Amino acid sequence: MINFKLLLQTFFNRRPVEFLARTHYPIKEGVINFVVPFLIVSVLLAGEIFLAKLILGVFSGEELVSLLISLIILIIGLIVSVLIILFVELIFYYIFGAIQFILTGLFKSDREKMNDFNGSFLTLFASVTLVAGIFMLVPIIGWLLAIIAYVYSIVLNFRFIRERFNLTDAQSTIVVILPVNILLAILLVIVTIISVVLIGPKLL
Repeated sequence: MINFKLLLQTFFNRRPVEFLARTHYPIKEGVINFVVPFLIVSVLLAGEIFLAKLILGVFSGEELVSLLISLIILIIGLIVSVLIILFVELIFYYIFGAIQFILTGLFKSDREKMNDFNGSFLTLFASVTLVAGIFMLVPIIGWLLAIIAYVYSIVLNFRFIRERFNLTDAQSTIVVILPVNILLAILLVIVTIISVVLIGPKLL
């Protein structure tokens, strides 16, 4: 399993992302590299939410039994939410990486196996998940920094693809930006549908 120091160095460019691009991680190891940081930051965030609920309940004078029940429900909800989000993110990044791998076929015919690529791809985004998760521990400012971290991940992704497949800047841009545009288009459609469902009846 990759160590956290390397993940942090990769994100903050203390160790160039190109180094990670030249390192091959099997898909199983890549999944572990992603899951462990995700779970650690999730536990920290869940703990923060739990403490906030506990303190709020105590200072608001909530009855002990009622507070305990609400805390148990909160814990169950947090565990279920973390597992669902983890599963969704793994599927998302795997598909996202697979699309990029397929697009590299437009420029390179001699490539590795997709699972080998995705092992390293998941490791790359493990660094983003770790840093963004740490930022999110700080309310408001940290949340904004987490958003910036995810935006910055596009730059890391670009450099990773360029080095991994020895592509030009233009080719790497196509491989990285095209899936991002597709994702944004899908999100736009979803938001539009939700808006029509929620706001449409009121306009009528």
